[in-house]
Amino acid sequence: MTKDDVINLFGEEHQDAAKALGIGKSAFSQWPHNLTRRQVVHVVGSAVMMGKTIPETLLFKCKTVRR
Repeated sequence: MTKDDVINLFGEEHQDAAKALGIGKSAFSQWPHNLTRRQVVHVVGSAVMMGKTIPETLLFKCKTVRR
């Protein structure tokens, strides 16, 4: 999963994603382009708690995240 996937899931800008994840904009800007497993879990958990529908293509990307 990439940072762009996260932005698209929660809105159209970095600040939308940061707010949804409960972190600051500067913290989100420091995330790598390809998310770590821990970050993916954070994203998916936040999306589920917000009642977001996670697209199947994004779920597939979650399965391919390195440990």
